[in-house]
Amino acid sequence: RVKGFVQNEFHIADTGERTGSVENPFDGSTAFAFDEVMDDLPEDATIRIGPGKFCTKGIEAWSPKSGQRIIGAGIRATTLRLVARHEDACSWAIGSGPMHLLDSFEVSDLTIDCGMSYLQGAYAFGGIHVNGKHIRIRRVRFINFGTRTKEAECFVCLAGQGLPLFDIADNVIEDCIVEKPAFGSVRETTCLHIGCAEGGLHRGCAIRNCFVDCAVDGKPDLMVKFQALSADGGSGAVIEGNCVFNTRT
Repeated sequence: RVKGFVQNEFHIADTGERTGSVENPFDGSTAFAFDEVMDDLPEDATIRIGPGKFCTKGIEAWSPKSGQRIIGAGIRATTLRLVARHEDACSWAIGSGPMHLLDSFEVSDLTIDCGMSYLQGAYAFGGIHVNGKHIRIRRVRFINFGTRTKEAECFVCLAGQGLPLFDIADNVIEDCIVEKPAFGSVRETTCLHIGCAEGGLHRGCAIRNCFVDCAVDGKPDLMVKFQALSADGGSGAVIEGNCVFNTRT
């Protein structure tokens, strides 16, 4: 902290110190260290995650905050691996509950390994599940997703579920990649979704320019109904320019 200035950009590396600066980034070398940093960082912070593989317990350990921008070093450079399942039926690497509404939140430029192939238990394993408005999810790659329970559908990337009668405004998923689902899913999986709770409407939302391929081990999965794109809540969402393979829709 400098007099008259509050730091709002922080850096995380697979090795580091404790200041969060470019020269001395926070230590994200273990799930405990990474999750502790993410839980402590404030609203309106820009969080830059450097190259490497970073483990997280996800929604089990921390929740994103309004105004935060979580930015990796690129889809091929930064990977976030989910390493623990949530006590509920669904787990996400970046997630918040229905009562936790975000405003102006962004994730970009990283890969999320949703963990189904190496985590145990009858759960659904997804990447991002956030609620609120003015949400941006850009240039994020999702792999290793699915569900082992018939009680819970897997949502790989969801923005904007919200509360009943809560309108969803200006939520955008764009330039994302969803591929390489885990083997053994037992029910439906929705890859990219902008949702509204009962009575809510979309205003200015979009899913665009994304690539989805739900082949399992290079082959179409004939038993599981993968849905590539969906939007609930009326006609206020635009779905355009997406490229979809090996899905129901």
